[in-house]
Amino acid sequence: MTSSDLDLLGPLPAGRLVIDASAGTGKTYSLSALVVRHVAERGLSASALLLVTFTRAAAAELRDRTRRALVEALDAMDAGTAPAGFEWMEVLLHGAPHEMAERRQNLSDAVSTFDDATITTIHGFCQQALRQLGMSSGASMDSELSDTTTELIEEVCRDLVVQHLHESPDILDWAAEISPSDVLRDLKDTVRVVTGNPGATTVPSVDGPHRDLLHSDPRLDSWVHLVKDAVRIVGERRRARQEMGYDDLVTGLHRAVHDEHSGCGAVATLRGRYQLVLVDEFQDTDPLQWETFATIFDGDLITVGDPKQAIYRFRGADVQAYLRATVGQPTVHLGTNFRSDPALVAATNALVCGVRLGDERIVASPVKAPGGAPASALNAGLPLSIRRLPTDARLLGAKGRLSVPLAKRSVMVDLISVVIDLLRHRTIDTGRGPQPVGPGDIAVLVPSNSLADEVMNAFSRAHIPAVRARTGSVLETSATDHWDLLLAALERPSHAPTVRAAGLGLFFRRTAQQLDPLAVDADQQIAVLQQQCATWADDLGRRPFLAWCDQIRTESKLATALLATPHGERDLTDLDHVAELLAGELGGRG
Repeated sequence: MTSSDLDLLGPLPAGRLVIDASAGTGKTYSLSALVVRHVAERGLSASALLLVTFTRAAAAELRDRTRRALVEALDAMDAGTAPAGFEWMEVLLHGAPHEMAERRQNLSDAVSTFDDATITTIHGFCQQALRQLGMSSGASMDSELSDTTTELIEEVCRDLVVQHLHESPDILDWAAEISPSDVLRDLKDTVRVVTGNPGATTVPSVDGPHRDLLHSDPRLDSWVHLVKDAVRIVGERRRARQEMGYDDLVTGLHRAVHDEHSGCGAVATLRGRYQLVLVDEFQDTDPLQWETFATIFDGDLITVGDPKQAIYRFRGADVQAYLRATVGQPTVHLGTNFRSDPALVAATNALVCGVRLGDERIVASPVKAPGGAPASALNAGLPLSIRRLPTDARLLGAKGRLSVPLAKRSVMVDLISVVIDLLRHRTIDTGRGPQPVGPGDIAVLVPSNSLADEVMNAFSRAHIPAVRARTGSVLETSATDHWDLLLAALERPSHAPTVRAAGLGLFFRRTAQQLDPLAVDADQQIAVLQQQCATWADDLGRRPFLAWCDQIRTESKLATALLATPHGERDLTDLDHVAELLAGELGGRG
């Protein structure tokens, strides 16, 4: 279906709507504008709003931006004029006096009760919905939400492999080069995929499609039964422990709204509460999630996403699920990219426009740059370039094939030369006039953590300041180990081995030679650290935790020492983050 650009000043969209939003096209801005207009013009209460997105961080941003837009709109009603950057609010400022008064009151009520709005992740919504439905959902109300699925799958798979090998040592002997550890690894990967994609159909399966294939190979038959047993046992152990995984929330709500006895009542309860539903990052929803939303909501349902990203299966995206949900539906397009200058937008359009991605119905569409933007932020050079490693005999290995290590080294050298050229010879205009390009203006994207480490090391050798952005939990970083060592030493300052281990950490930064037990002054060195640990332990018992952290930061000269090292800024940030988590657990106490 042909789409037009979303007009925030036009008639208020009603019913089912698909918003095609590429990166940088003002998606959150547009969503918050639609919410404000629905609240002001239709009189929707905050409790009638459901805004769902993919991550907690995105939900937090969406909540903040939506509340700010409501406040801005209320201020605009009082001032009688729309603020710069919010021209769409002009539509609220025209009408009969009683209409204007109603709109202002609607906005005021929404601001004062904004915490009643549901702005959360898909799993967060499923959890809230199951709680609202209570016992009628069929879900266990005593179950605790747990993120231990990986550990549980590993435990179950290991038990099953050991059990099968004990009962019949040859049952998993598929080939001479395949060991039991290989089988265990593949089993864990398969079970993780099956349990992480609720509603997916496994092929072949014991009682599903292509089950006749199982009789063609006894090994395939044993493998399929093994996977089925593992998935079943994972569910049984989770229920026995009264635990609920994130995917259980989705399957639980799906089951509740499709139950032949109570499903209609569950749908009516949820449909009666929410009168405006917006699903952000819609391309990341899976078939079961969409089927659940489509069953519950039949009114004002707006889905927002980038169909070009629906090809990313590793993020849980499903191209067919996206197409089934959007093809044939009223569709609008966010057509202006606010993050890039006109030259880069034009170059990108030339490269990707018209390209079909994953399906002939998903075609990259053009975007434009905002009016008034400088033609190019960089003072010289092409806005977009693709660098290709040339064929060179010096990059070939012993068998005449491209040597990956040699090729990677060449790419790294080229990357460093490009960055140095940017830093030495280019300027950039971000709205404050031309300024020399700084390290903070440059981003390097890599496909893996190991490659990120290599890039950081290369930048360090070239004396280019860089900070590595990290995904995942800070509790998985070395900062947690350093805090663990320090707190263990504070707990047992008389135990020399523990204090010696802490002495090698970031808080004390002693060398192995300084703390060598065989050194002449070994006793004196460790005694100094033990005294410091005992003093800090006493201080911790008397002061709030974060105040104590500031004290040891100062006394250990931690910031000065770390910021002088290549990765010190990241290390310091991680240490502070862990400290905040510890303070939260302690409730501010020492």
